Amino acid sequence: MHHHFTHGIVCDGLRFPSHCGADGSCRKFPKDQMPTLPQLRYLLGLTIALMFSVIFVTSYLYDGSSISKYFTTQAELERVQETKIEAYTDQMLFGDELEKIPQDVDLTEKSSTDEGLQNAEKIRQIDNGVIFFLMVASWLILMPPFYGRRWFSCIYLLLGFYVLCLSIFKGVNGGSMFSELSVMAHSSRWLPCFAMWVWVFFDIKVTRSSFLLVIILLVIATCLTFATHGYEAFNEHPKFRDLIYGSFGAVSIPLSDSMCDLLLKLIGIKDVCLAIAVVFCIYRREIRWVLLWMAFWGILTAITRPIALNDVGWLDALLRVGNGVTPLLIYFLLKHLNTNVIQNDETS
Repeated sequence: MHHHFTHGIVCDGLRFPSHCGADGSCRKFPKDQMPTLPQLRYLLGLTIALMFSVIFVTSYLYDGSSISKYFTTQAELERVQETKIEAYTDQMLFGDELEKIPQDVDLTEKSSTDEGLQNAEKIRQIDNGVIFFLMVASWLILMPPFYGRRWFSCIYLLLGFYVLCLSIFKGVNGGSMFSELSVMAHSSRWLPCFAMWVWVFFDIKVTRSSFLLVIILLVIATCLTFATHGYEAFNEHPKFRDLIYGSFGAVSIPLSDSMCDLLLKLIGIKDVCLAIAVVFCIYRREIRWVLLWMAFWGILTAITRPIALNDVGWLDALLRVGNGVTPLLIYFLLKHLNTNVIQNDETS
């Protein structure tokens, strides 16, 4: 059903500009073929929903999320009384009495191995259930009955908080190079969720400040991700090295170790410089071309994963689509800001 408003036409919850037909088809975009704000907002929502779909599939098919891995590890350490065993060993070997343990302490396992495995499986099932709920919610709030509703937008706060927790626990778990930088490296995943909440929740107030806040959150997300990845590349992250070798190998181009190291250094310097440029020159017109390059580079680096890693890289590629979508959104939002056509979606 279509409803006509002063500023255009609303079709299934999305308002199209006044030059669009009643069927939602447009003769042309506004200036410079620029997408409308409702279309940009919907693109951000789709990116978030896609991200959660990949998170669920990855968690379900493999060993669970970083959150479930942390709690299963802690449960297993508690089962075997690892803390007491370590303290008792230090006390016997080195006279360490930071934690006094009696010599006749019972250091046997609290439960059997099978019970430990069952407990770990329960933790993974609960975590997968939470991810499944969030994934379904991320798609439902894009549908007409819920799209654009202020209070339903609070779901994006839950989505952002969960992805932030995934990054935090990935750093806590460790086990890989630069895992301690996960919160910053994954900021293009969790910060856009909070930006989406601001966009929807405050949109009906027609305030320029909320619009600027959305841009600021997306800029922080993009710059943190690029700067962190640049730092990792400059320090020759093993995964980035594998991506370069795999990508060049896919097109049968030989690559020496020294050339791979040089490419990583140059890519790292370039990414950090781009992030700094966007932070300090965000309102300069020239920076728009930098944002377009960052969008292209974000998509390109995502595509290289299935190329370099074959089929197993597709999930990684889809998970990183936001690395390219976020700077693209900033580019168009800045154009809307400069043309003073900030208008809010009609809500019911």
